[in-house]
Amino acid sequence: MGWWNLGAWRAPAVSEEEEGRMQRKCGRTFSALVSCRRANGGDKDNKNCKNLQDRYRYCLASVVCCEEAATYDSCVRRVVNSNGKEAFSACDGAMRKIEACLKRKRVSME
Repeated sequence: MGWWNLGAWRAPAVSEEEEGRMQRKCGRTFSALVSCRRANGGDKDNKNCKNLQDRYRYCLASVVCCEEAATYDSCVRRVVNSNGKEAFSACDGAMRKIEACLKRKRVSME
């Protein structure tokens, strides 16, 4: 008896319904991100596209990682309401939590 691919037995982390909701809700943001990357040499880590990348990941999370998305949303609102006293980098930790959740759910962030 050989080794079995246990990964094949796991249920998908994201349902077909969630997949469809992400495509409908986040499709335009993804298109804008792709266009931004193309306009900036195709570099996925281009700083000019970071805001769009964060918006896209937040959008995905708002469908499948609701708690992490709410935490990020609260952080962004707090930063905006600080009138420049707090930098957006204050929300980097909340974005890392979104990224970790999307990875766990096996959602492509690119």
